[in-house]
Amino acid sequence: MLQIISGRFFQSELVNKEECDAILYSNFSWIVPLKTIAGELRPVSTYQNNSISSYTFRYTNRYERHSEGSRVLGVGVRADQAVEQFRLLASLYFNSFFHDDRGYVEGLCRTTPAPQTGALHHGSFVPKFFKLNNFGIPDQVPGFDGFLQKVLAMPREKYRLLLTCLTCYFEALEAVGKNFDLAYSMMVYMFESLSKSIDPPKPVWEDYEQNLRYKLDQEMAKIPSDSAKAIRAILLDNPHLSLKKRFVHFIWDHVQDTFFTNEAECVQNALPKSELKKALENLYASRSGFVHELKKVLEQLRYPGFGNRSEWANWDNKPHIAFPGLVRLGRHVLMSFIDRQTQTSKEVYPEWRNELPGIMTLKVAPQFWVGNPGAFTASHLHKYFNGFVESVVNSFPDPSAPRLVVRPLMNRIEELVPNANSDDRKMMAIVYRFFLEMIPEQDREPGKEAFISNYIPEAEACEMEFLVLKVLKGQTWPWPVEECVLTFEKYLGSKHKKKAIRLPNIMDVALMAGIANRFLDAGDGQKYDHWIDQAIFDAAGRKDIQDYLRECRTKNSLICLHQILGRSETVDGTIDPPVQLPGPVDQ
Repeated sequence: MLQIISGRFFQSELVNKEECDAILYSNFSWIVPLKTIAGELRPVSTYQNNSISSYTFRYTNRYERHSEGSRVLGVGVRADQAVEQFRLLASLYFNSFFHDDRGYVEGLCRTTPAPQTGALHHGSFVPKFFKLNNFGIPDQVPGFDGFLQKVLAMPREKYRLLLTCLTCYFEALEAVGKNFDLAYSMMVYMFESLSKSIDPPKPVWEDYEQNLRYKLDQEMAKIPSDSAKAIRAILLDNPHLSLKKRFVHFIWDHVQDTFFTNEAECVQNALPKSELKKALENLYASRSGFVHELKKVLEQLRYPGFGNRSEWANWDNKPHIAFPGLVRLGRHVLMSFIDRQTQTSKEVYPEWRNELPGIMTLKVAPQFWVGNPGAFTASHLHKYFNGFVESVVNSFPDPSAPRLVVRPLMNRIEELVPNANSDDRKMMAIVYRFFLEMIPEQDREPGKEAFISNYIPEAEACEMEFLVLKVLKGQTWPWPVEECVLTFEKYLGSKHKKKAIRLPNIMDVALMAGIANRFLDAGDGQKYDHWIDQAIFDAAGRKDIQDYLRECRTKNSLICLHQILGRSETVDGTIDPPVQLPGPVDQ
């Protein structure tokens, strides 16, 4: 949001502006107002011993109007995210903590254990970052504006990645006093996310774990060299190894010499360059241990008396990075990442409006588009079928619901079928017959049956669409129950794919109940009970339906599928009454 209100993506001069103020608190202390490209940070109370400083952040909220006559105002777009992003960037640059809650800052920067739990204070782990009265350095503070200019001039994609990683970085710092293992792992997640900004380098044999590589080399020395080479190539084609190498390579590449020289001054037991690569490999391994096994961080790194005085530990001849080392390394890599980005004053990015606060993408209800053939193609077939069934099912509780008009869609299918490939032609013909059968026979146009008979035999196959059709029309399935089960289970296995039939949950319940009915007709009580149970489980949260299904199972009776779908009419001796649907059907 901070990048958006800077005007970087605006394409016109029609911009609303509003001056805004926000209150921030920090353990950073400075007395002179700081004017930056993002706004002005004005000290209110600073340089007080063992106290939190307060600031006002004055910034301009800008919003580009859609047109000259637009009434959209800048004040209508909340800029809370801009303040949040500013405080994250200020915290990173000044190596201090900024927040809009004074009590929260005081709690993080306290110098004594928590009075209730005795939990260690955050300064026990990261004394510099949470130090009270973190006075600004005169040579450093004026550079804040240049730093913000670099950040706001970054490409949008990299800017968003940076803010995501910054959020994770500071949330790890905030969590360290409560859950050390989580905080430690979150730091690693931040590095891992940041490393995804580069393509993974190709692993080489030396990247394999040393002890394992030594054993493999010994065994492969016993076989022909060509075979050994092929085996090594297979072993190197490992996504985990590739991700690990990208993680190590990215951090190593973004660590400047100053990390080991100027920035390491006054750091006790700073991490040496010769240990960094191996320490990063061990760091990645510790992340995997926590994610997959909730394995705790090495105990020697958890003890504050050691961990806040040292950046690393050598244990069993393996270097491990302590939390203070992660914090300093993380800040250095983030700053290095910013310095390396290309900078432009303007960027064509039309999607910026979708990233404003409060914007959410929702799907339009099917009744508003399923009868419109304008953009229909064979690739949309599943979407239209799913939307039509959803509309029909949703209309059952309301007989007065407007009917959908499907004839224009059927006409469009007639145009596409002759030139479609065999798979699309079959699917379109099935859906065409489905729509045709949903129209009362007396209302069907002449010639429709003749058209579809060219592509689908009169004897319909046991397709999922026809199972649904029979349920909606209250007709008995004419296929063997085993075929119905296979068709339904195939549907269950594929319904989560992108282009697949995906029915409303209540229709799934009705289909399971329909299978139970067929097993009852076949005299198989065990499978009848099994499929009723499945229907009950899928009707979670619908007690009335579950109670009805249990009642049918107790009485060993057929289930009225329309009652499950919300229509209670019944006809003795049938699964459902063969009645004309009162819902969204074309006429």
